[in-house]
Amino acid sequence: SQECEINTDILFVGRLEKQKGIDKLVRIINYVLDIEKDVTIKIIGNGSLVSLLKEIKRRPGTEIIHLPEVDNMAEHYQNSRMLILTSNYEGFPNVLIEALGSGIPVISFDCPSGPAEIIDDGKNGFLIPVDDYDYYVDRIFFLLKNNLNSYIPEKIENGEKDLLSLYNEVSNEN
Repeated sequence: SQECEINTDILFVGRLEKQKGIDKLVRIINYVLDIEKDVTIKIIGNGSLVSLLKEIKRRPGTEIIHLPEVDNMAEHYQNSRMLILTSNYEGFPNVLIEALGSGIPVISFDCPSGPAEIIDDGKNGFLIPVDDYDYYVDRIFFLLKNNLNSYIPEKIENGEKDLLSLYNEVSNEN
């Protein structure tokens, strides 16, 4: 497989709607940018709260990319250091499965249903107590400095069949 170049530090994928905690996303990104300017953040998705993205601070050295939709989702996962999820609640967060399947760690609030089933805290990502912004930002910096995905692949191989069967099960229901 071709070596992917990491060009995104923080990736968010989801509908820009209240359920997805877009206000929380903006707040977390702004906290990160208060500490570290040299960051590339990519937000993939569209929705009624797209205007909230204007509240993200613009800093010299910071790159904020918003793509309403993309065709080659897998590539965006592979080129990112981490996926962040800020949802208020989830059904079954496919983006977590897709990100882990691509070998990148994930950070999510431990919101009702979903993330806790998928994230093995400290192994393939981090589950954050709801609205604990300080810890959320702390874990982002941990992943920016440490390469957690170096030990995700073995995790994925062991869990791949489970993840795939889970994913297929869910895909077939939809």
